[in-house]
Amino acid sequence: MARLGRTPWDLGPELKLFDPVAAGAYTRYMHKPGADRIHPDIPPSQPPGQDTPGWAYGAFVLNRFTTWDEPSRQLGIHYLMSTSSPYQVHLMHTRLTVS
Repeated sequence: MARLGRTPWDLGPELKLFDPVAAGAYTRYMHKPGADRIHPDIPPSQPPGQDTPGWAYGAFVLNRFTTWDEPSRQLGIHYLMSTSSPYQVHLMHTRLTVS
């Protein structure tokens, strides 16, 4: 989730940056128990006896690559995002339409 505001303390509405289901992430680059071989094939493996699904966390915006298109009111955000299973970092891009 992200929030856009005119100041750091202006908490605007929440905007969804990444949805693993909509992005087709499960079974491709995020683990879904019983549906792929990401765990245990891709290191680092989860501890013995654990087989939890992946989740996204720790988005880090790469300001240098952020773009704003005024006519379409679209904000392009490039960011690094971690996944829990497998424990990897991914370069992501999301385009948000700001109303």
